[in-house]
Amino acid sequence: MTRPTGTCNYKVIIETSCRSPQYTTDRISISFGDAHGSEVFIPRLDDPRAGRFEQCTMVSFDIVGQCLNDICKLYLHRVGSNGWIPTTVTAYNYGYPPVKFYYNTYVPENVDYGFNHCNEV
Repeated sequence: MTRPTGTCNYKVIIETSCRSPQYTTDRISISFGDAHGSEVFIPRLDDPRAGRFEQCTMVSFDIVGQCLNDICKLYLHRVGSNGWIPTTVTAYNYGYPPVKFYYNTYVPENVDYGFNHCNEV
């Protein structure tokens, strides 16, 4: 498969667990990529004033980044002291099937935490 070029649109839906703290003011970043090593990185998804990542909620983000093939890895990065438990993260790369990553645990502070299923593709 050839590597796509240019910029593409993505949608990421993050579901926060009902076991998560009531809300978080932590900085949440995301990166996702394909088996060819191409990645999209968003340094801050959240806006503490907007009430995102409250427990028992689902939040959708429209993201523009470099074009990828099938998304097979996704990492979350959290900086702050509140803590946060995402249940699932679903990434939509138009033209490919959506891919869902199951977390359901606290994201550790200051590490890239997630999944790389690229060897399984």
